[in-house]
Amino acid sequence: MGMTFAEIGRETENDAALNMAIFCYNIILKVNPNDFEALVNKANVLAYDTKTCKKALEIYDKLLKSHPDNLDVLYNKARTLALNEPDLALKIISKIKKINSKYPDLDTLEDLCMLSNSKKHKK
Repeated sequence: MGMTFAEIGRETENDAALNMAIFCYNIILKVNPNDFEALVNKANVLAYDTKTCKKALEIYDKLLKSHPDNLDVLYNKARTLALNEPDLALKIISKIKKINSKYPDLDTLEDLCMLSNSKKHKK
């Protein structure tokens, strides 16, 4: 039995074949432009590359309009912002903590933002 496009997308994402993953998610989104899982996964893949981070953030924002308290989307947006916009990422982390203070890896992400923020202010 063959794999679904979602399975191929997730599998190729793990193999760093990012273009193939995006291709697969785009096929899913042609059929259903609001497929939540495909949008999240596509944004996560786009977030790997500094050239496509802006597009990832646009997708996260779109998803947060309809799912404002989705912890995974909030976390992924904060992770994407952590190095270049640590103050904004810290605000998102604060929101996540209000919803679920035990969300996995939140402290590590917060530390990264603080480190990035301190380097940013030293410049």
